[in-house]
Amino acid sequence: LGHVLLHRGDLAGAEEMQGRSLRILEKTLGPEHPHVAITCTNLGHVLQEKGDLAGAEEMGTRSLRIFEKTLGLDRASHVATTCWSLGNLLKKRGDVIGARQLYQRCLQICEKAFGPTHPKTVAVRALQGTMGAGTQEEQPNDGITEEEVSYSRAESEHDQGAEGNLQGTMDVGTQEEQP
Repeated sequence: LGHVLLHRGDLAGAEEMQGRSLRILEKTLGPEHPHVAITCTNLGHVLQEKGDLAGAEEMGTRSLRIFEKTLGLDRASHVATTCWSLGNLLKKRGDVIGARQLYQRCLQICEKAFGPTHPKTVAVRALQGTMGAGTQEEQPNDGITEEEVSYSRAESEHDQGAEGNLQGTMDVGTQEEQP
């Protein structure tokens, strides 16, 4: 219901539903369960849409910590996606250095889990390259096209079956930059 409310533009309702879901999951599954991390991610998206970037960062950081602790490289796509999403959030907050560090972690995870020529690794490397090596004031190059760094849903769905990716596809583009 939280997703429906978010897509309908009811941010207050979406935040309430995601918060309620989080409390229920923490009580029934424990605070370190992967489903809690997914709900933290979802709540973080709502908070980001509301403009609460600090709250969104807190949820994203918690989600990443849980995923790394409970899933490790067994679900590399999910851990990498969470790193990438949190990096995007830090970039929005103006923390280019923090974003670059998370993008680097994402790249390292993809290289280790999938290899250097896998489409996910190539996409992450291409988008990471748009960050450059400048300072906090640096603006990313948004000129990279989705076609240059995306891969098909069919490939992702194949990977989902092979890796047990909880989140599904990991399409990469300039709108929602994700590995």
